Amino acid sequence: MIAGLGLGSLIGHISNSAETGFEKPHPRAFQSVLEALEAPDDVWMIGDSIQADVLGAESIGLRAILVRSEDPRASRRAADLHDVRRFLS
Repeated sequence: MIAGLGLGSLIGHISNSAETGFEKPHPRAFQSVLEALEAPDDVWMIGDSIQADVLGAESIGLRAILVRSEDPRASRRAADLHDVRRFLS
């Protein structure tokens, strides 16, 4: 799906709770990704849940983009995954 959207070159790692052992918004869910990336320069969380994805990521200092939702707590919102590019490129 990521490659089909033309985002492959912008994504360094995709993670899921089955791999990390932690579900979002637990801080370790996000920290395990940072560890896997080994000192990343530019990290973004992209998700459709304000609580689990956006607020969870922001709680440890990551930038996040809320997709397909209009929740006013999100400072960055994208209509869909195509729209995410404006933040990443």
